[in-house]
Amino acid sequence: MFVTIISFGLVNILSSFSSVLNINSKVKASLIHLHWIGILLIVHFNLAWSAVLITSKDTWGYFEFLFLVSGPIVAFFASSVITPGVIDQDDPGAPQKQYFSIVRQFFSLFILIQLWAIGTDFLLQDDLTGSSLFNVVLIVLCVILIKIQKQSLHRYGLILAWGISLAAIILRGFDFIN
Repeated sequence: MFVTIISFGLVNILSSFSSVLNINSKVKASLIHLHWIGILLIVHFNLAWSAVLITSKDTWGYFEFLFLVSGPIVAFFASSVITPGVIDQDDPGAPQKQYFSIVRQFFSLFILIQLWAIGTDFLLQDDLTGSSLFNVVLIVLCVILIKIQKQSLHRYGLILAWGISLAAIILRGFDFIN
């Protein structure tokens, strides 16, 4: 079930990208919007990687199961929220308006995903891990981005989010963090 739900989120993300890339489509998105979809794609890969740790746990309780499956469910909802829609082709500011219309909902879900990841560290590894620090920084960043409606500051937040995501990928790839 865990992997199936992750797959649904991946389908949403890939469909988003394909809709935007289709030149005949009326679905458009700002660059900031597209980059957050890319970061959410990385989050889905991290969720899939969590499946490796999940299989290492010998015994499960029902509440543990519900908690573990809640992460991919929230990620699926986030992928549904971030999906760009059809915009007014005559309004050059429409992609930015569309992005800022979903900021509060998307980043709230993104915060829940980060909290879930921290909770998963405790559940599966009985402690915080190196990844937890990245999750905390992303939570703080998302809280700030929810409150700010300036495109330039969202760009800086996006740069920070990419830096955190890429650092986590590199450190996870070299087994410095889980």
